[in-house]
Amino acid sequence: MAFQNILDLGNDKAIQIDIQGSRLAPESTQVGSKPQALREPKHVSRFSSIPSMRPEERSIMSIQVKNNSELWAALTETLNKMDNTDVQFQEGQKRVLGNHYQYGKNCHFLCALFQLESKENDNEHVLDFRRLAGNGFTMDNFYQNVRSECSKKGLMDANEMESDDDEDGFEFSDDESTDNQNLFFLTPNAYLQLSFDPEVVTSWVKKISPEANSFVEETDHVLGLMAYNVENEENLKIIAETGGHELIEALKHKLQSKKDAFTDAAIVRNSSVIVRIFANNNLLDVSDTKLIESIVWAMKDWSPESRKGKWMSLNVSKETVSSLADALWCLYENGADENYIKQLLAGAPPSMSTFLKPTHTNLENAQKFRQHFL
Repeated sequence: MAFQNILDLGNDKAIQIDIQGSRLAPESTQVGSKPQALREPKHVSRFSSIPSMRPEERSIMSIQVKNNSELWAALTETLNKMDNTDVQFQEGQKRVLGNHYQYGKNCHFLCALFQLESKENDNEHVLDFRRLAGNGFTMDNFYQNVRSECSKKGLMDANEMESDDDEDGFEFSDDESTDNQNLFFLTPNAYLQLSFDPEVVTSWVKKISPEANSFVEETDHVLGLMAYNVENEENLKIIAETGGHELIEALKHKLQSKKDAFTDAAIVRNSSVIVRIFANNNLLDVSDTKLIESIVWAMKDWSPESRKGKWMSLNVSKETVSSLADALWCLYENGADENYIKQLLAGAPPSMSTFLKPTHTNLENAQKFRQHFL
């Protein structure tokens, strides 16, 4: 059986997944050097299909949930609405592949619903989370966000709620807060102070240019830094002025990245965020037809029902589609050719509008774009 190792899982046992996406045994259950396939998943009457999991296979990052028929629908709704998150559902297997983005970093995750195998109780269900790649702190943030939403919606099992109550929280005191802007830049996850060295932007642009042939991880890292720091007004001005035409050309190229790894979704998503913030601040040329073509191409390509990549890669991106719709609406309002935009949108997947509904995005301009153009 052809398979690939999924490494970098923090404290969790490494798992393996074959090219069709079937879970194989953790390393601790392998015989010799050959992975042993897990048993066929059981079927539970109240769900269409739920794989089984031994208690010892349960990840540290997991949530014990109630057994009810609305669970999967509620989880789907929660993840679709979550900001800074791209998800790809596999309904039949009750699992979700996705990326979560935070402070310029990202993680690639697998979340799945399982029934625990137990002699005492065969009605226990868990949401199990695996970090496939990326930043561990970002993964923890995603896990805690999902856990909080499950608690608010009453999806967590009573035993799981009690364990949360037993944990001691930590809060800063009022004496530790500060209004000093200079001290803010020293806090964790603060924006960079690019004013101290604007030329670092020139270095970034060179690394993401098509001619650079940089490693995909380096490109992902640089675009993450830029996408996060353009949120700061002072940094936005420096990045726009220093990056100039070369930055816009590099972004056009990145918007048409391939779909072969989780980093490709992150690269296109972060490029889209930069384009959106530039557009909202009137920093894009409305007559740049190549830019508009790249925007529409990426919107089509990362919509549901677009061309598909490998199973373990992320093939759809709500973050990309909604950010670019927001940017395109700004360009249209500032004078971009409406007929040309409509011409480019011809043949767009009908499901593109799904990512632009209030159930999926909080970007008002993206919703205006859907109402006007789709």
